[in-house]
Amino acid sequence: MTHRFGLVLVLLGLLTLGACGGGGGVDDLLGSGPNPPTEPPPTEPPPTEPPPVDPPTEPPPTNGTSMTDAELVKALEVLDAVNAERALVGQPPLVWDDGVAEVAYQHSLDMDVRDYFDHTNPDGQLPWDRLTAAGVPYGGAGENIYWASWSATSVQAMEAWMNSPGHRDNILRQGWTHTGVGLHEGPGGSWWTQVFISR
Repeated sequence: MTHRFGLVLVLLGLLTLGACGGGGGVDDLLGSGPNPPTEPPPTEPPPTEPPPVDPPTEPPPTNGTSMTDAELVKALEVLDAVNAERALVGQPPLVWDDGVAEVAYQHSLDMDVRDYFDHTNPDGQLPWDRLTAAGVPYGGAGENIYWASWSATSVQAMEAWMNSPGHRDNILRQGWTHTGVGLHEGPGGSWWTQVFISR
Protein backbone atom coordinates (compact mmCIF):
# COMPACT_ATOMS: atom_id res chain seq x y z
CA MET A 1 0.00 0.00 0.00
CA THR A 2 2.80 2.35 0.88
CA HIS A 3 4.45 1.53 -2.35
CA ARG A 4 1.40 2.59 -4.38
CA PHE A 5 1.06 5.81 -2.42
CA GLY A 6 4.71 6.69 -3.12
CA LEU A 7 4.25 6.08 -6.84
CA VAL A 8 1.25 8.38 -6.96
CA LEU A 9 3.27 11.15 -5.26
CA VAL A 10 6.13 10.77 -7.75
CA LEU A 11 3.70 10.98 -10.68
CA LEU A 12 2.03 14.05 -9.20
CA GLY A 13 5.43 15.64 -8.76
CA LEU A 14 6.37 15.04 -12.39
CA LEU A 15 3.09 16.51 -13.60
CA THR A 16 3.62 19.57 -11.42
CA LEU A 17 7.16 20.02 -12.71
CA GLY A 18 5.93 19.97 -16.35
CA ALA A 19 3.22 22.53 -15.65
CA CYS A 20 5.60 24.97 -13.90
CA GLY A 21 7.69 25.42 -16.99
CA GLY A 22 10.58 23.34 -15.81
CA GLY A 23 10.63 21.48 -19.11
CA GLY A 24 9.60 22.33 -22.63
CA GLY A 25 5.93 23.22 -22.73
CA VAL A 26 3.34 23.82 -25.43
CA ASP A 27 3.62 27.57 -24.93
CA ASP A 28 7.26 27.62 -25.98
CA LEU A 29 6.51 25.65 -29.10
CA LEU A 30 3.90 28.26 -30.16
CA GLY A 31 6.35 31.09 -29.71
CA SER A 32 4.55 32.96 -26.94
CA GLY A 33 7.24 32.29 -24.31
CA PRO A 34 9.80 34.78 -23.12
CA ASN A 35 11.32 35.27 -26.62
CA PRO A 36 8.45 35.47 -29.13
CA PRO A 37 9.32 35.65 -32.84
CA THR A 38 9.97 39.16 -34.14
CA GLU A 39 8.04 38.92 -37.42
CA PRO A 40 5.96 41.99 -38.29
CA PRO A 41 2.22 41.81 -37.86
CA PRO A 42 0.38 40.60 -40.92
CA THR A 43 -0.75 43.16 -43.50
CA GLU A 44 -3.25 42.93 -46.30
CA PRO A 45 -1.66 41.70 -49.51
CA PRO A 46 -1.18 44.39 -52.15
CA PRO A 47 -3.93 44.51 -54.75
CA THR A 48 -3.18 42.47 -57.82
CA GLU A 49 -4.47 45.23 -60.11
CA PRO A 50 -4.37 49.01 -59.58
CA PRO A 51 -7.75 50.64 -59.05
CA PRO A 52 -9.26 52.22 -62.18
CA VAL A 53 -8.33 55.85 -62.75
CA ASP A 54 -10.61 58.30 -64.52
CA PRO A 55 -8.99 59.63 -67.70
CA PRO A 56 -7.66 63.18 -67.34
CA THR A 57 -10.03 65.84 -68.54
CA GLU A 58 -9.08 68.97 -70.40
CA PRO A 59 -8.67 71.71 -67.80
CA PRO A 60 -10.93 74.70 -68.31
CA PRO A 61 -9.17 77.73 -69.72
CA THR A 62 -7.86 80.16 -67.15
CA ASN A 63 -9.50 83.54 -67.21
CA GLY A 64 -6.89 86.14 -66.42
CA THR A 65 -9.00 88.82 -68.09
CA SER A 66 -12.17 90.79 -67.37
CA MET A 67 -14.09 88.75 -69.97
CA THR A 68 -16.89 86.46 -68.89
CA ASP A 69 -16.19 82.75 -69.28
CA ALA A 70 -18.55 82.65 -72.30
CA GLU A 71 -16.68 85.54 -73.95
CA LEU A 72 -13.35 83.87 -73.22
CA VAL A 73 -14.45 80.62 -74.86
CA LYS A 74 -15.27 82.51 -78.09
CA ALA A 75 -11.99 84.45 -77.88
CA LEU A 76 -10.00 81.22 -77.56
CA GLU A 77 -11.87 79.80 -80.57
CA VAL A 78 -10.47 82.74 -82.57
CA LEU A 79 -6.97 81.87 -81.35
CA ASP A 80 -7.42 78.30 -82.63
CA ALA A 81 -8.75 79.55 -85.97
CA VAL A 82 -5.89 82.05 -86.35
CA ASN A 83 -3.29 79.37 -85.66
CA ALA A 84 -4.98 77.03 -88.14
CA GLU A 85 -4.78 79.73 -90.84
CA ARG A 86 -1.14 80.42 -89.99
CA ALA A 87 -0.30 76.73 -90.23
CA LEU A 88 -1.68 76.64 -93.77
CA VAL A 89 0.93 79.20 -94.87
CA GLY A 90 3.80 77.80 -92.80
CA GLN A 91 3.75 80.41 -90.03
CA PRO A 92 4.34 79.37 -86.41
CA PRO A 93 1.38 79.47 -84.01
CA LEU A 94 0.78 82.49 -81.81
CA VAL A 95 0.84 82.15 -78.03
CA TRP A 96 -2.09 83.45 -75.99
CA ASP A 97 -1.18 86.25 -73.59
CA ASP A 98 -3.66 87.30 -70.87
CA GLY A 99 -2.16 90.80 -70.63
CA VAL A 100 -2.59 91.37 -74.37
CA ALA A 101 -6.11 89.92 -74.20
CA GLU A 102 -7.03 92.31 -71.38
CA VAL A 103 -5.82 95.31 -73.43
CA ALA A 104 -7.91 94.01 -76.34
CA TYR A 105 -10.96 93.50 -74.11
CA GLN A 106 -10.73 96.98 -72.60
CA HIS A 107 -10.68 98.46 -76.13
CA SER A 108 -13.75 96.40 -77.11
CA LEU A 109 -15.57 97.56 -73.96
CA ASP A 110 -14.51 101.18 -74.53
CA MET A 111 -15.86 101.12 -78.11
CA ASP A 112 -19.26 100.06 -76.73
CA VAL A 113 -19.33 102.48 -73.78
CA ARG A 114 -18.13 105.52 -75.75
CA ASP A 115 -19.96 104.56 -78.95
CA TYR A 116 -17.21 104.49 -81.57
CA PHE A 117 -15.60 101.91 -83.85
CA ASP A 118 -11.97 102.66 -84.59
CA HIS A 119 -8.39 101.65 -83.82
CA THR A 120 -7.86 105.13 -82.36
CA ASN A 121 -9.88 105.81 -79.21
CA PRO A 122 -11.39 109.25 -78.42
CA ASP A 123 -8.25 110.05 -76.36
CA GLY A 124 -6.08 109.58 -79.46
CA GLN A 125 -4.54 106.29 -78.23
CA LEU A 126 -3.55 103.61 -80.75
CA PRO A 127 -3.00 99.90 -79.94
CA TRP A 128 0.67 100.36 -78.96
CA ASP A 129 -0.27 103.27 -76.69
CA ARG A 130 -2.79 101.07 -74.90
CA LEU A 131 -0.22 98.25 -74.53
CA THR A 132 2.34 100.67 -73.09
CA ALA A 133 -0.21 102.16 -70.69
CA ALA A 134 -1.06 98.64 -69.46
CA GLY A 135 2.61 97.76 -68.96
CA VAL A 136 2.60 94.97 -71.55
CA PRO A 137 6.07 94.50 -73.09
CA TYR A 138 6.22 94.19 -76.88
CA GLY A 139 8.49 94.77 -79.86
CA GLY A 140 5.90 95.42 -82.55
CA ALA A 141 2.10 95.47 -82.40
CA GLY A 142 -0.95 95.29 -84.62
CA GLU A 143 -4.71 95.12 -84.16
CA ASN A 144 -7.88 93.80 -85.81
CA ILE A 145 -11.36 94.96 -84.77
CA TYR A 146 -14.82 93.69 -85.67
CA TRP A 147 -18.35 94.70 -84.66
CA ALA A 148 -21.69 92.99 -85.24
CA SER A 149 -25.11 94.13 -84.08
CA TRP A 150 -25.78 90.59 -82.82
CA SER A 151 -23.87 88.08 -80.69
CA ALA A 152 -21.45 87.10 -83.44
CA THR A 153 -19.66 83.78 -83.41
CA SER A 154 -15.90 83.35 -83.63
CA VAL A 155 -16.42 81.92 -87.13
CA GLN A 156 -18.18 85.10 -88.26
CA ALA A 157 -15.44 87.30 -86.84
CA MET A 158 -12.74 85.21 -88.53
CA GLU A 159 -14.57 85.22 -91.87
CA ALA A 160 -14.82 89.01 -91.77
CA TRP A 161 -11.11 89.37 -91.00
CA MET A 162 -9.92 86.78 -93.52
CA ASN A 163 -12.02 88.48 -96.27
CA SER A 164 -10.31 91.82 -95.60
CA PRO A 165 -6.76 92.07 -97.01
CA GLY A 166 -5.37 94.24 -94.19
CA HIS A 167 -6.87 92.11 -91.41
CA ARG A 168 -5.82 88.92 -93.17
CA ASP A 169 -2.24 90.22 -93.43
CA ASN A 170 -2.23 90.86 -89.67
CA ILE A 171 -3.39 87.30 -88.97
CA LEU A 172 -0.77 85.72 -91.24
CA ARG A 173 2.07 88.18 -90.63
CA GLN A 174 5.53 86.80 -90.00
CA GLY A 175 7.14 87.96 -86.77
CA TRP A 176 4.16 88.00 -84.43
CA THR A 177 4.72 85.78 -81.40
CA HIS A 178 1.79 86.47 -79.03
CA THR A 179 -1.82 87.51 -79.28
CA GLY A 180 -4.90 88.17 -77.24
CA VAL A 181 -8.53 88.50 -78.26
CA GLY A 182 -10.93 90.67 -76.30
CA LEU A 183 -14.65 90.13 -76.85
CA HIS A 184 -17.26 92.32 -75.21
CA GLU A 185 -20.90 91.38 -75.71
CA GLY A 186 -23.62 93.82 -74.76
CA PRO A 187 -27.17 94.81 -75.69
CA GLY A 188 -25.86 96.65 -78.76
CA GLY A 189 -24.00 93.68 -80.21
CA SER A 190 -20.51 92.21 -79.97
CA TRP A 191 -17.22 94.08 -80.17
CA TRP A 192 -14.10 92.09 -81.03
CA THR A 193 -10.49 93.27 -80.76
CA GLN A 194 -7.49 91.12 -81.57
CA VAL A 195 -4.06 92.48 -80.67
CA PHE A 196 -0.87 90.96 -82.10
CA ILE A 197 2.60 91.54 -80.69
CA SER A 198 6.15 90.43 -81.26
CA ARG A 199 8.33 89.69 -78.28
